[in-house]
Amino acid sequence: MGLAVDGVERPIRCIYEVSMQASSISWFRAATVVVAAGLCACSNAAGLMPSAQSRLAQLPAAAARSCHVTKTLSPSGGLLTLPTCSGFSGKIWMPTFHANGTVTAKLTVSTSNLGAYKNPKGTIYYMQWAFTSSSTSDTEIGFYGTQVPHTGCRITGPSVKPGTVYSGDFEVPTPNHPIKHTKIGISVTLKPAVGHSALGLPFVGTPVLVGVKNYVLLSTST
Repeated sequence: MGLAVDGVERPIRCIYEVSMQASSISWFRAATVVVAAGLCACSNAAGLMPSAQSRLAQLPAAAARSCHVTKTLSPSGGLLTLPTCSGFSGKIWMPTFHANGTVTAKLTVSTSNLGAYKNPKGTIYYMQWAFTSSSTSDTEIGFYGTQVPHTGCRITGPSVKPGTVYSGDFEVPTPNHPIKHTKIGISVTLKPAVGHSALGLPFVGTPVLVGVKNYVLLSTST
């Protein structure tokens, strides 16, 4: 008796929620992984015996997966853990900042373009940042601190090639550089990758607009 059904894999979405206060760190993580499988029947031409070829069905291309983390930031800065997604994980350094309200960052990561203003050649990892504040007087948040790669930062992923030098390209729109026209590009060159890890990527100290999408792209561009 021949098999007349094929499994269809559907996308997996991972959601992580993290909260961090200035005086203490409390981690709350909720992960939801949903895997749904559908069945599709395969038909054969009249008069033909079932065969492996005739049972093959065209499977739809898997949709790009993205994961996000929402974090209340500490004005004193610190390491932020990236959500694990598509084999990538790691930490990035958040600089100190001053704001009137409580600042929250929503970070979305993916191995596919999340809508970056420019897409450097050789990009393997995308981070999309959006910052909000509980105070309406905070229209811009000024992050301060060094642009030197922080030693605690590390991004690990299957596409990180040993011995390759990577850049962290920052796309940060400002009032003087409207999104629809251009962006400020800041590039941080990282050390050659060791194994499947790229070391030293911080979020650079620069002003960002509240509610605007910013990007950090890990690429082989120089």
